[in-house]
Amino acid sequence: MPKSSEKKRSLQLNAKRRKLLAGIGEGLNISDAGRLAGYGTAQSAHRAMDLIRLKTPELLDKIGLPAEKLLKDHFLKALRATETKFFSHQGIVMETREVVNHDIRLR
Repeated sequence: MPKSSEKKRSLQLNAKRRKLLAGIGEGLNISDAGRLAGYGTAQSAHRAMDLIRLKTPELLDKIGLPAEKLLKDHFLKALRATETKFFSHQGIVMETREVVNHDIRLR
């Protein structure tokens, strides 16, 4: 019989964890995102992030979205992201170029 500490618990994305993930998505480090989310210490924010990392694959499988498919479909598309730059002179577009979108790739 499993002890209470050994029970398999599912991840619940409460408001704090959502704010933590939103902050990280905006480019903040875990400590800064945790502070904005309301975690008292950097250590508690890191612990919350570790829990999210451990439970995410299980959660994705539960909703029918395997991690491999998500990475293949979303992540690889982001790695190939480009943007169109327009070069104009006196209001007339003279040339356009497809260039790497570093901002999307970085995120």
